[in-house]
Amino acid sequence: MGGNFVTDDLKRPRVSRFERDNWENDAIQFARMISELKAVGYFGPEFGPFENLLLHRTGFSQEKLDDLIERAERVWEFVKPQLERLQE
Repeated sequence: MGGNFVTDDLKRPRVSRFERDNWENDAIQFARMISELKAVGYFGPEFGPFENLLLHRTGFSQEKLDDLIERAERVWEFVKPQLERLQE
Protein backbone atom coordinates (compact mmCIF):
# COMPACT_ATOMS: atom_id res chain seq x y z
CA MET A 1 0.00 0.00 0.00
CA GLY A 2 2.90 2.38 0.62
CA GLY A 3 2.70 5.47 2.72
CA ASN A 4 3.95 6.17 6.18
CA PHE A 5 4.20 9.08 8.56
CA VAL A 6 7.86 9.97 9.14
CA THR A 7 8.67 12.92 11.39
CA ASP A 8 11.67 14.23 13.28
CA ASP A 9 11.94 14.60 17.07
CA LEU A 10 10.01 17.89 16.86
CA LYS A 11 7.15 16.16 14.98
CA ARG A 12 7.98 17.93 11.70
CA PRO A 13 7.98 15.89 8.49
CA ARG A 14 11.37 14.34 7.89
CA VAL A 15 12.62 15.04 4.38
CA SER A 16 14.69 12.28 2.86
CA ARG A 17 17.31 12.61 0.17
CA PHE A 18 15.35 9.93 -1.72
CA GLU A 19 12.37 11.12 -3.77
CA ARG A 20 10.44 7.88 -3.27
CA ASP A 21 10.70 8.16 0.53
CA ASN A 22 9.34 11.71 0.37
CA TRP A 23 6.52 10.61 -1.93
CA GLU A 24 5.53 7.86 0.51
CA ASN A 25 5.78 10.11 3.58
CA ASP A 26 2.19 10.99 4.43
CA ALA A 27 3.43 13.74 6.78
CA ILE A 28 4.64 15.52 3.64
CA GLN A 29 2.06 14.52 1.05
CA PHE A 30 -1.12 15.04 3.12
CA ALA A 31 -0.05 18.58 3.99
CA ARG A 32 0.96 19.16 0.38
CA MET A 33 -2.42 18.02 -0.96
CA ILE A 34 -4.42 20.22 1.42
CA SER A 35 -2.19 23.21 0.75
CA GLU A 36 -2.35 22.75 -3.02
CA LEU A 37 -6.14 22.35 -2.93
CA LYS A 38 -6.33 25.71 -1.21
CA ALA A 39 -3.88 27.24 -3.70
CA VAL A 40 -6.11 26.27 -6.63
CA GLY A 41 -9.22 27.60 -4.91
CA TYR A 42 -10.97 24.51 -3.55
CA PHE A 43 -11.72 26.31 -0.30
CA GLY A 44 -13.66 29.54 -0.34
CA PRO A 45 -16.84 31.10 -1.69
CA GLU A 46 -16.55 29.85 -5.27
CA PHE A 47 -16.37 26.24 -4.07
CA GLY A 48 -19.03 26.59 -1.39
CA PRO A 49 -20.82 23.34 -2.28
CA PHE A 50 -17.54 21.39 -2.08
CA GLU A 51 -16.59 23.00 1.20
CA ASN A 52 -20.07 22.49 2.65
CA LEU A 53 -20.01 18.83 1.66
CA LEU A 54 -16.57 18.45 3.21
CA LEU A 55 -17.74 20.08 6.43
CA HIS A 56 -20.75 17.77 6.53
CA ARG A 57 -18.75 14.60 5.79
CA THR A 58 -16.01 15.35 8.31
CA GLY A 59 -18.17 16.89 11.02
CA PHE A 60 -15.71 19.78 11.19
CA SER A 61 -16.80 23.28 12.03
CA GLN A 62 -15.66 26.02 9.64
CA GLU A 63 -13.16 27.09 12.29
CA LYS A 64 -11.65 23.59 12.54
CA LEU A 65 -11.42 23.25 8.76
CA ASP A 66 -9.71 26.64 8.50
CA ASP A 67 -7.30 25.61 11.28
CA LEU A 68 -6.48 22.34 9.51
CA ILE A 69 -5.83 24.15 6.23
CA GLU A 70 -3.56 26.67 7.97
CA ARG A 71 -1.64 23.88 9.70
CA ALA A 72 -1.20 22.04 6.40
CA GLU A 73 0.07 25.20 4.75
CA ARG A 74 2.62 25.75 7.54
CA VAL A 75 3.87 22.17 7.18
CA TRP A 76 4.07 22.43 3.39
CA GLU A 77 5.88 25.77 3.57
CA PHE A 78 8.40 24.16 5.95
CA VAL A 79 8.97 21.14 3.68
CA LYS A 80 8.77 22.68 0.21
CA PRO A 81 12.14 24.51 0.25
CA GLN A 82 13.86 21.36 1.48
CA LEU A 83 12.43 19.35 -1.40
CA GLU A 84 13.40 22.06 -3.88
CA ARG A 85 16.99 22.02 -2.61
CA LEU A 86 17.16 18.28 -3.25
CA GLN A 87 16.34 18.85 -6.91
CA GLU A 88 19.13 21.37 -7.46
